Amino acid sequence: MGQDYTKKIEGKSYLVTEFANSLTKEQVVGLWEYMGRKYDFNVVQKASAKEMQYIAFALDAMGIQNKKKFMQSYTTTIGRTVYVPFVIGEGSLTQLRNQAATCVHEAQHVVQFDRDSIYFIKNYTTSQPARAHYEAEGYRCTMEMFYYLTGGKMLTATSLANMLAGYGVSESDIRVTRRHLHISSKVIRMGDIISNTSKTAIRWLNNHGFVGATVDFIK
Repeated sequence: MGQDYTKKIEGKSYLVTEFANSLTKEQVVGLWEYMGRKYDFNVVQKASAKEMQYIAFALDAMGIQNKKKFMQSYTTTIGRTVYVPFVIGEGSLTQLRNQAATCVHEAQHVVQFDRDSIYFIKNYTTSQPARAHYEAEGYRCTMEMFYYLTGGKMLTATSLANMLAGYGVSESDIRVTRRHLHISSKVIRMGDIISNTSKTAIRWLNNHGFVGATVDFIK
């Protein structure tokens, strides 16, 4: 039997089911290690990275992101390096779930970098619609993983799309992202997973003792 509790995200409450077989520290650490090998990325503590401090000042100056919030609340991926503002495997069950979902979200950015090469960085930093599109792909992974990790609960398209307000994109880009995620949510509610990065993570967790929502993989 699962135990229900309420989680607040972006000021809204979502019902979450806590499994008797909860996500463990070892599973989260192992997932990050496996995904790092699979997608060839390294993890660095954001607070200790000088380059992140420089980027934080630049983003703040450009009006894209508040430097303090950027350093403390956002995981950032550049090329094959993922900068995290948390210690992987430490925290509450909610935090562990967020860390697992974040791992997959950031792995998707590495996939985008592989796919678009140097144009990924150029487009992400200079084009608001491109930045919104890249994040929409990442948020779809977040939505898929949240569904799996919580036994079938959903993050709303609106709550995820509204997070783009912190990325310096336009209202029209947020509306497009909201529509994109709304369509994705209909697929996910049927238990279908689209993103290859999510499929990879779910397979690993299934093989390492975690019992999540039953899902199907769409080719």
